[in-house]
Amino acid sequence: MAPGLSASCLTLRASNRVSLNERRAATLVVHKSTKDIRKLYNKFARDYDRVEGTFDVLSGVGRRRDRWFRRARGRVLEVGAGTARTIEAYSRADLVVLTELSDKMLRRASERVNDTRIVERIRFLQCDMQLLPFADRSFDTVVSSQTLCTVTDPLRALQEMGRVCKRDGIILLSEHGLSDRHTRVNALLERYTDLSVTHLGCHPNRDPETLALAAGLHVVQVQRSLLGIFIWMELAP
Repeated sequence: MAPGLSASCLTLRASNRVSLNERRAATLVVHKSTKDIRKLYNKFARDYDRVEGTFDVLSGVGRRRDRWFRRARGRVLEVGAGTARTIEAYSRADLVVLTELSDKMLRRASERVNDTRIVERIRFLQCDMQLLPFADRSFDTVVSSQTLCTVTDPLRALQEMGRVCKRDGIILLSEHGLSDRHTRVNALLERYTDLSVTHLGCHPNRDPETLALAAGLHVVQVQRSLLGIFIWMELAP
């Protein structure tokens, strides 16, 4: 989204999309609770890096995500950090707090961080991104990668990111969701959403840009790739 797009256009766009998302939610059969998601990713932790690493290399998403996150500086919070695959992007950070719902994923993150140059600046915390245990305006940069598709309440999670981010800070997201240009692709994503939620806890039919607007965040810029499905967003609280 162009930075100069008017607020009225953004409001109308958010309203239309949120209504569409509400209709989708009403037809979704499968639901995963936060407890379900934790159990799922505890089970997936052992194979996570192998599966995600292969996709990152073949698609180029990993390189682009790392470039996007290199702007993180100051006090950095990554929510839903997984196995800390993004850790090398935080060379400019004074402090990096990695939070993760799954204890087994967090354990693997700790193992990876021990081999990095910034290990002394890293802190770990197991918590739910929908209820962050930090004071308001605590971080200069808030980062999240591929979390809005799995979290039970993505709107609440985004509101929490906005709450803990400083007024002059930035929120950097690397996400995936509905395409902004291919209706046939979106129809396919809709068709397989229940299957994806069942096995991966992932809702591929969510719209991160719409959710960000609905959460009251300001969209500074958006970039897309791979048929418009993969989304990089810079937001402001």
